[in-house]
Amino acid sequence: MRVEASTEMTDIQLGFARVKDLEFQIRKTNWSLYEIDNSLAKGILRLIGLPSNIFEQPSNTVPSAVSQRQFAISTQGMVGFTNYGTKGPCDRRVISSFEYHASPKEDITSSVTPRDEPFNEFVVGGSPPILFRTRTVLVKLEVFTNRYTACGDPHLWVNHSTVFSVSDLKLRSAQFMIER
Repeated sequence: MRVEASTEMTDIQLGFARVKDLEFQIRKTNWSLYEIDNSLAKGILRLIGLPSNIFEQPSNTVPSAVSQRQFAISTQGMVGFTNYGTKGPCDRRVISSFEYHASPKEDITSSVTPRDEPFNEFVVGGSPPILFRTRTVLVKLEVFTNRYTACGDPHLWVNHSTVFSVSDLKLRSAQFMIER
């Protein structure tokens, strides 16, 4: 069996009431790492997009012209920052979406150097098991001017993207099973 996936959802709208929510296991994960060297922020940014759900569109809901199985992944982004620069005053306030748009900030994406953007792997059991490989990459990094976190670190706003690919998982011996 050949498994392919399309992340292009323009022709096929995923009807979430009809999708199959697949069980999966984590095979390999690691942070994407970025070095930030700017007068407003200096340090290491860690970024990962972890799946909360993997969905498959039932074949009877996909147009007959589409021969590939259709998948979608819902991910939750996690960000960590190790500050090597100066600290500011501690501020425990959370930035609201209104404050995000109204507050002064600076785009410092050009001050970022990628150190590692690894592929993470997740497996859906079956015969054969299906391997999902994801990669989370930084798209844009902004720092709020004169605003700091509860630890006194520069307050960063991270935009990222997670892409995925799908293939059959080739195993040498044992069948991969999802434990229930």
